[in-house]
Amino acid sequence: MLEQSEEWQNGTGPQAIFRNQLLRKILHVLQEEYSGFQLSETEQEHYLYITLRRRTEGYRQSVQLLLSEIPRSHFTLHWRPLNQEFKPIRHVLILVEKMSQAELQLDLPFLDFVLMRDMGEIGQRLNPGYKDRLERFKTQLLEHYEGEKDLLKLLEMDRDGTLQTRGLEIHDQQLQVIQ
Repeated sequence: MLEQSEEWQNGTGPQAIFRNQLLRKILHVLQEEYSGFQLSETEQEHYLYITLRRRTEGYRQSVQLLLSEIPRSHFTLHWRPLNQEFKPIRHVLILVEKMSQAELQLDLPFLDFVLMRDMGEIGQRLNPGYKDRLERFKTQLLEHYEGEKDLLKLLEMDRDGTLQTRGLEIHDQQLQVIQ
């Protein structure tokens, strides 16, 4: 990403088509980080799901408590200047969620991680500093997107790798499953 980033610095940032592809790849990595599910690249979810899950490696949880689901259409990439006073003016890529105004600065090492993940590299681990940054971003999102108080939602990964949500509601002392 270093060469592309330098090209962006001399121009107006990433082109729209590349920006959309990059946004899809970034949200894919965020989905894996926030749910722990290894998703296929062809998975076209319309939401970013944030779940309550164990952080312990080696555990596979096919069903998790769903804390929030955020439409992917609410996320955009912005190309912002870091400095305005001194030459050369440097820019940075920012992921912004439009309803909460939560922001995540996307540095080169993180973008490299995203692209390597997209190419199938699953052995590489995310730097602990970026994990902390992703957790802060998740916290900002959760402060704005609270789940329904009377409904318990679950996120389930089916055998074919698709994500399904299920709602559980107690009504008149009976548990009802809502699809």
